[in-house]
Amino acid sequence: MIAILRSKTKSFAHDRWVVEGASAPCYSRSVSNEREGELGALSRAPDRAALDATVVQLRELERRNGLERMVAIGRLVLDQFFGGSAAAWRERRNNKNNSVRRLAQHPDCPLSHSSLNQALGVYVAVRALPSVQTFKHVHACHVIAVLHLNEAAQLLWLEKGEEEQWSVRQLKAAVLESRRSDGERRGRPKTTAGRARVARVRRVVEALERDLEGLGDVALDNAERDELFRIFELIEGLSGWHERYVSKLARAERAGPKDSVSTRPPLLRMVGS
Repeated sequence: MIAILRSKTKSFAHDRWVVEGASAPCYSRSVSNEREGELGALSRAPDRAALDATVVQLRELERRNGLERMVAIGRLVLDQFFGGSAAAWRERRNNKNNSVRRLAQHPDCPLSHSSLNQALGVYVAVRALPSVQTFKHVHACHVIAVLHLNEAAQLLWLEKGEEEQWSVRQLKAAVLESRRSDGERRGRPKTTAGRARVARVRRVVEALERDLEGLGDVALDNAERDELFRIFELIEGLSGWHERYVSKLARAERAGPKDSVSTRPPLLRMVGS
């Protein structure tokens, strides 16, 4: 990692600041017209006419009941705004200005943002598992209860729910109990002090790499460039710490018990790479 950072800093200094006193970098990132068009198509929000038309259809579908209603709503929204692609919906689901959010914000929309996403999830699941629509005792809430599972598990539990005629609460309880019996536990695993520190170092290094990449698009004055080169020198100095740490680990391994040796070499290889 130190070698990579060193390479980045040297490359940056050579490519952008070889002319002393340059007022601004002469390099910048460029995006082809074709790529810009693709990105624009992905981020383009639906116009008001499309939202109005969809809201009218949603109000009509609200008259239906149960699983049929949820499937119809999900199909309408997925086809209208995502071209029928479940992958496109999942990819853009967390976008704060996505089509579903804008639709939910329409003053006449009868459904909330979360309800629309639930309908999309139900439709995508039922489309992949068409037999679910033939079940007599499985309703939309049963499907919602298993949306967090993979496709095979969804079918397994919905079939069992149909066979046992479970309520939604019984289905949720059965799924939870099964996952607990398989050893799954809720929450994050306990973090050791060493793991926390390594994670913190990794975040710092990743942030540093991102900032170095972005420097090519920023104009710096002479004082800022001088400060940047002092930082580069600090980065160069980290290589000496890296070598001292590897030596320290090697000494600890030679002095440690034999049964602990097998756990050390992977760490040495990782740090030394």
